[in-house]
Amino acid sequence: MSHKPATPGLENARNILVESRALEQFAETSLNQIWVPERATPQTGCSVLASLEPCRLPIDLIADPCLKPDGKPDINAYWIRGGARQMVLCYGYVQMIENYARETIARTEIGQREKMPSSK
Repeated sequence: MSHKPATPGLENARNILVESRALEQFAETSLNQIWVPERATPQTGCSVLASLEPCRLPIDLIADPCLKPDGKPDINAYWIRGGARQMVLCYGYVQMIENYARETIARTEIGQREKMPSSK
């Protein structure tokens, strides 16, 4: 589990992950619930096809700035290729979810105020 340093503009997304312990909680609950791609489980003795059960092996989660070549944050989460049991969560993805949540809350609060009768 690691939280790589954030680049300017992504500090809040990193802080959300660190303070909420979201990656740690996901790692704890995913151990028995997530289907891991076969290519991510080489030579582990874990056969999804044979048992029809998820591979119950630890997953290493990495939070990363995931900057595109143009320097903008990627909005993504993905498995690392090459057989590592690692999943990357990009700070841009966390930032998008945070922005969506804030906009939704703002619309809900504004909508509620508009429906309330004025007190005279």
